[in-house]
Amino acid sequence: MAFKSLHPPQMAGINFYKKKYTTDLSSKPSIVSDWQEGQTLSFMVDFLEADTIGYRMFFMSSMARAPFGLFPEEMLQERGIDDLFIGASSKIEYDSYPGPIVELAKAKRIFLIHWENFLRSKEDDLKALSEKGLEQMQTELSKRCGSNTEIITPIPLNYY
Repeated sequence: MAFKSLHPPQMAGINFYKKKYTTDLSSKPSIVSDWQEGQTLSFMVDFLEADTIGYRMFFMSSMARAPFGLFPEEMLQERGIDDLFIGASSKIEYDSYPGPIVELAKAKRIFLIHWENFLRSKEDDLKALSEKGLEQMQTELSKRCGSNTEIITPIPLNYY
């Protein structure tokens, strides 16, 4: 199930890529400014086992101010969240993030995604977009969740 969300500003409080494509692209964009944001969504994904939900994940790749990106609390009556995937690329944009989604989801595991500098040469080492922001988020989540929740910052091509 998809939920309307938002993308935080790319720089200085500004979202740069708001243009809408009106026709299908014939090739991938070749420069950064040709990529467009589109409608940002969060997703609840249920994996069924017979007639029940065997596993549930919630995916929120871009941080958003609540209530954007959140799901109705009533959905938790059916099944809690096993894994929560949340974007961690620019924590400094929203002071309250990730509080609302973490408190709502009460997940068993939290995966910090969308943290790496993906606009880099493939020859360059992988680094966080904001080392300080990623460390802040990891520390905040550890304090907020305690030992009840496993916090994972995946590195591409590793297995968890």
